[in-house]
Amino acid sequence: MTKKKTVTKNKGTSGGAAAAGGIAFQQSVAALAMAHAILELDDYSILGISGDFGLKSIHLETAHAIDDVVLIGDTGRVLIQAKRTVALSDQVDSEYSSVLKQFVTHHFTAKAVNDRYLLATSLRSSGRIIFDLRKLTESVRLNANALNENPLTETESDVVAKTHKIISHHISAICKRDALQNEVNDVFASIWVLPLDLGSGGRDEFSAISLLRSRSKVPPKLVWETLLNLARSLAEQRTSVDRNGLKDQFSQYLFPLEQKKTFSDEFKFEVTQQNKIAAGKEVLIFNGFLETDGYSIVEFYRFKNDGSRRLKFQGDICTLGDGSSHKYIYRSATMIRATRFIEENQERFKDDKVTVAPYVGEDDLNKGPWALMQQELLDSKIQAKASIFICLACGDPISENKALLIELDEDKVSNDIGFVHARCHQTSFRVLGELRSELFTQYSVLNDFDFQSWMRSSRYGPGILFSKPSPEPLVRIGWKHGLPTLIRGKWCIQITLDDGSSYYVTDRGKVHRFGSDKIDAAIDFMNQSIATGLAKRDPCCVTPDHSIFGNFSVIARQLKLGERLLKWKKAKAVEFTPAIDAAYSSLQNYYAPLAVLTDRQTGAPLVINGEAIFILSKPLDLAAALENWREGGVKLPDYGVAILENDSDFDALVQSSLRSNMKIIVDPFLDLRGELVKGYFVESLEKLLNENSKA
Repeated sequence: MTKKKTVTKNKGTSGGAAAAGGIAFQQSVAALAMAHAILELDDYSILGISGDFGLKSIHLETAHAIDDVVLIGDTGRVLIQAKRTVALSDQVDSEYSSVLKQFVTHHFTAKAVNDRYLLATSLRSSGRIIFDLRKLTESVRLNANALNENPLTETESDVVAKTHKIISHHISAICKRDALQNEVNDVFASIWVLPLDLGSGGRDEFSAISLLRSRSKVPPKLVWETLLNLARSLAEQRTSVDRNGLKDQFSQYLFPLEQKKTFSDEFKFEVTQQNKIAAGKEVLIFNGFLETDGYSIVEFYRFKNDGSRRLKFQGDICTLGDGSSHKYIYRSATMIRATRFIEENQERFKDDKVTVAPYVGEDDLNKGPWALMQQELLDSKIQAKASIFICLACGDPISENKALLIELDEDKVSNDIGFVHARCHQTSFRVLGELRSELFTQYSVLNDFDFQSWMRSSRYGPGILFSKPSPEPLVRIGWKHGLPTLIRGKWCIQITLDDGSSYYVTDRGKVHRFGSDKIDAAIDFMNQSIATGLAKRDPCCVTPDHSIFGNFSVIARQLKLGERLLKWKKAKAVEFTPAIDAAYSSLQNYYAPLAVLTDRQTGAPLVINGEAIFILSKPLDLAAALENWREGGVKLPDYGVAILENDSDFDALVQSSLRSNMKIIVDPFLDLRGELVKGYFVESLEKLLNENSKA
């Protein structure tokens, strides 16, 4: 699997072993690459790599100047310096200088065509690195003259000046001459900045575990932890691993690529014939069949020699081959399922005689040619379904253990196969088996919950707004409808911050684009807001990761220990560019995914105590929430749990609810008197602004 090598390392000025947190971050970056390798994925965008890269091998603590992690692919190499935190500096003995020295050393001693130098760092790094440097290096790759043609802020000019100064210093030291400007520019354009959230529960760790879930036979988090341990071992031994070696090592724990695991593989359902669908019999339960006393379980041959059905069904009436019609109470594919129905309903049958009339022929009806043909047809139909966990009867998601696997096969009804809720069972359904799911049992309170949609929509983690717990118990959130994606104004607003870095005004996590008819008024408004905040000693600020902005008094309590808010200084209009979008917009939804309780009778969002709609950011914790609400005196009717997969779903719910004067509360927590003591109130942003202006 691995090949050891003896190396002489040149670590530049950094020297020594990295701090434990930095080492863990490096190993997480390597594990992320290995997860993509064992899954044989073509999409490496999470690592900032194009789809045609074709990862071949992964090397840790190499003999290259850029030595933390090296990825070798069909189209080139990605040489990664993984630094959990790094700050901009023009000091030659700084951590930043150490990173750039390794980039320069490789560039002039070992550069190959298509080499890419990647600085992977966490969201804890300086905004000048994860925002400004990222934007600037991206812009020169889009336009070689961008630094000369595009106006730069004071901060951006400072980032360029300090970075170029350090690059020039290291070029001179290596080449024993003055650095040429085109050489400095070449190194600068070869640098990619990749912010990653790989801490426990972080967005990118969540994404990696979700990807592993798609093919893992064992718990995906265990695979991720194994990859981290493997990365640690490879780094300690300074070894490498190729894609084939990884695949061989992990193949026994993964479904083969050609048999790619679907969400359905998380579950097992019980059918007869060694998990093959029994297609050759009809087993019916009658009451008073052929004038006999009590109930009869009767087994029938299903197919004639020409493939036509011996029995005809319409609702709860069965017509036999002799033309006689009989009412039946249950239909299944096997005698086992029919007798189990009797056992599960003992109270109903306890005072009656039950007679069993099995098929007495020697041949196996389920192995007849027409039965085998029907079996293969049903197998293909269930495999072709995008999701088998949608009830064939009502269309709602299925998340209950022991849901029924049934076949639709009656007059004037298209033949089909799928699961139905136990409550949706109809007499004419030909019952094949039961769903058995430990997951559904564990989360039994999540009625009608679409786990598949939740996993898909949660791929990038929770929405930005609810991804961090608020230190305030009760928070008022201003909501306004998101902008249509067709709005593609040429302008955006750049805010200069008091540390010299830049921030771009965003709308729900995306850089806000303005048309030429609105940008001037927006700039005037922003600068007026900045001036008003300063005059009131309540300045406009943004958190260091740019995730939350507002007045100091509103957001200061949300800071972590040791963090400080960055104050706005001035707003100006700049032309929108793909580089700005890449550096300052988020992939995540702002609010979604979320879950809302629904009334099973009406299908509408459940209104609590006639005044509020409860929404959950972590629906898997519903059991604890239900216990709290019960203790607070809330009585729930029969409910379901629906998913708001994206911000558009959330917008539609909030808009209709506010119009009806309903309160929207996210993650409500009640005291024993039923009073809300913790949660997020979602209110109209316009209303909050009006209240603030009056105050």
